[in-house]
Amino acid sequence: MNRSQTNVLIVGSEGTGKHDISNCLLDIGHAINLRVLTCKCLPLPEDRDFAQENIQFVCFVMHMSNKDSMKALIGSIGQIDVSYFVGRSVIIANTKGLCTDEGISRTELKNLATRCDIQVLFCDTEDPAEKTDLCRKLMKMIETAAGWRKNVTPLLYDTIQTLPETDSSIASNRKMSAENPVFS
Repeated sequence: MNRSQTNVLIVGSEGTGKHDISNCLLDIGHAINLRVLTCKCLPLPEDRDFAQENIQFVCFVMHMSNKDSMKALIGSIGQIDVSYFVGRSVIIANTKGLCTDEGISRTELKNLATRCDIQVLFCDTEDPAEKTDLCRKLMKMIETAAGWRKNVTPLLYDTIQTLPETDSSIASNRKMSAENPVFS
């Protein structure tokens, strides 16, 4: 398979951790030719030639303690066609230095994500292990969106990642595991 360039756009205002995440994405090992582009907000600035780029994946980065980054996030999300969101984009909520009683509530962010049908990942970019784990998850999502994962589509990946586990589904899975060792 010819591994052509995969372009990822990371959108976030100053202080959201977008450069930490982009550097981590480039530092972890991956089998694709990855190019990471960053900008503060959408629409894309005219002074940079993004029109020639084929963007396969968009990461919206915001800081949970900064209400202005939430406003920028909402404004940027409004610039993209909703049909593009499923499996081709993600909101990264940076929790670096966050106290529990300040900033934007997780409920408010999750409500926005539900309205836009976009996944949210929380990460403290000051924690190297959390940041690396986030970037590994992002790479799986990027590879899927760019078509590098066989038999997996962005919609399938997104659906699998967001399936709610109810008590009945957990009990059903345990019953199947007990009855058939293949499911163990």
